[in-house]
Amino acid sequence: MWETILKSAIALSGPSYSSSFTRAEILSEAQRVDPSHPSHSYSAMFQTMVAEAPGRSMAPVGKVFRRLDRSTYLLAWDALPERWRLGRDQKLFAGTDESPVSSDEIRPHSPSFVRDRSSAVDFRANLSTFLEKRSPGDRYASFDYCFNHFQCAREEGRLDQLNHGDELLSSCLHLGFYLSSWGLMRGSGGLMKQSIREMIPVVRSLVAEPPPIWALDLPDYASNSGEVMDLIRRTRQAFSFGASDTLVTKTLLGVMGCVPAFDRFFRDGFGVSTLGRGSLARIGRYFDENRALFDDVWLPTLDFATGEETTRFYTDAKVMDMVFFQEGLSRSGE
Repeated sequence: MWETILKSAIALSGPSYSSSFTRAEILSEAQRVDPSHPSHSYSAMFQTMVAEAPGRSMAPVGKVFRRLDRSTYLLAWDALPERWRLGRDQKLFAGTDESPVSSDEIRPHSPSFVRDRSSAVDFRANLSTFLEKRSPGDRYASFDYCFNHFQCAREEGRLDQLNHGDELLSSCLHLGFYLSSWGLMRGSGGLMKQSIREMIPVVRSLVAEPPPIWALDLPDYASNSGEVMDLIRRTRQAFSFGASDTLVTKTLLGVMGCVPAFDRFFRDGFGVSTLGRGSLARIGRYFDENRALFDDVWLPTLDFATGEETTRFYTDAKVMDMVFFQEGLSRSGE
């Protein structure tokens, strides 16, 4: 199935992407990948190819893989309707949108390519303002390093290894520092009174979640908001104290990227006061009504070792978090 998806996805790496790898180059390298091997993955292949060829782009393929990730866990490829398949050039699987998107409508990542289609919120301006503060040494990048850590283990099929020894310690430190850099260690929160061992049951709870839960994102909210709420409940129970909505959702955002962080600025920016199925349904409706706007956003995470962009993309929930966090921050005047 992955070979079929790969061959179809690289149709987006055609002549219109002069700085992208060619199909032949990608296919040649892909033949060396054994997805059943713990240390092999297409993600690792992409990382290596980009690292060895500065200036070349894997964005078209990486974008498709992120959008396909949810469905490859939940559905057998052969079960997908024909109109959703990637068997021909110029086609892009677009979640539950039956209309394919041609490759000439999809452009490499740049905040300037985000189109504002919302009359209530300046999506483009908010995202651009947020990204101005994202540099390798800034606290905003703490999300990237935490997210990369867990998602790399997930992609390589070694989440269970995060339960033990140095991998567990590293996971707890990644998550703990990310939460700390986003203000969750303040005196008003329960984490201030805990050591890093507080993260152990949280990490173990999350890595034990099945693949469909790890694949949750905004496109699933309309039909699976209950699963998101159940995940929030399980994560809250993993803490030794009464974890706030902000702490729980910030944790899930940093590890899985499946829900915006319900902190003060996001709530003010989006206009919700509580976390529940109603607020998740509103988020799902906003995404459905602005799906094309989200699909315009290609934001790679930053790599800890190099500070450069990776081939792993922000989830839709992370994009929404940034847009409405910035909206709330702007309205606060801080």
